[in-house]
Amino acid sequence: MRRDVWGVNFSRATKQQLYQIATDNGTELEYRYAAARELQKRKFKPSMLPDLLRLYPKMLPVEVAEHLGVPYQTVEAMAAKLGLKRCSEGR
Repeated sequence: MRRDVWGVNFSRATKQQLYQIATDNGTELEYRYAAARELQKRKFKPSMLPDLLRLYPKMLPVEVAEHLGVPYQTVEAMAAKLGLKRCSEGR
């Protein structure tokens, strides 16, 4: 899932980097909008919680992320925040 503008891959940037790009008045507007869109896409929505709770124990975080349409780092962060474990973990 590559999201890039003129060769810049925003999907690999950290939230801090995206925020800096989005708020820097000296950056071209297209880059600022692309960074802001990427930040919006990474946001975990409350409506995703039932799917996360159902899928995380059975699937890899990357697969859950693909299903939810968010980066796998977002899935891992929410799972850690909720204390979720995968079926293969902790046995």
